[in-house]
Amino acid sequence: MPDCQRLKTLVVLCEQSIQEVGEVTIPLPAGVTLDPITGQLNVKPTLTVMGDPILNDAVLNGEIINYGWVHAVLSITGIAVPISAHYAIPLQGHISCPDAVAGDHVQHFPTLLGTLVYGTPTLDPVTGAPTGGNLHLKVVYLVRIVAAREELVNVAVCPAN
Repeated sequence: MPDCQRLKTLVVLCEQSIQEVGEVTIPLPAGVTLDPITGQLNVKPTLTVMGDPILNDAVLNGEIINYGWVHAVLSITGIAVPISAHYAIPLQGHISCPDAVAGDHVQHFPTLLGTLVYGTPTLDPVTGAPTGGNLHLKVVYLVRIVAAREELVNVAVCPAN
């Protein structure tokens, strides 16, 4: 009969992939216009993610709250003064993990799905007439979250041949 040995290892409590969408809203930059009827911009802004997101977590009542931010650069050409501006775009998501408690190990594995920049008009509160607009800078991630806890487990030790 083999002997028993105790090992300390991480035991997975839960694992789930979630979609996280981050957004920052800014006023329309000078030279960028928005058609209030179609929603089309007069230029095509690009949003480039710079590196991996910074992700943290908190365990609250069996929920794992995943939060952080990603560095992105907005570039706009085709206007009198081209724009290249840096933004920290916040991210947040959560999964249900009933057995999780504070102090458990949580790992995040993010995959960038895409970016989006679009405009919305601002309206006069009295007349409803367009008075300007905003740009919405969005990033979309698929984040796999794995929560685990250190535990002692018994394993059989087999004699070497």
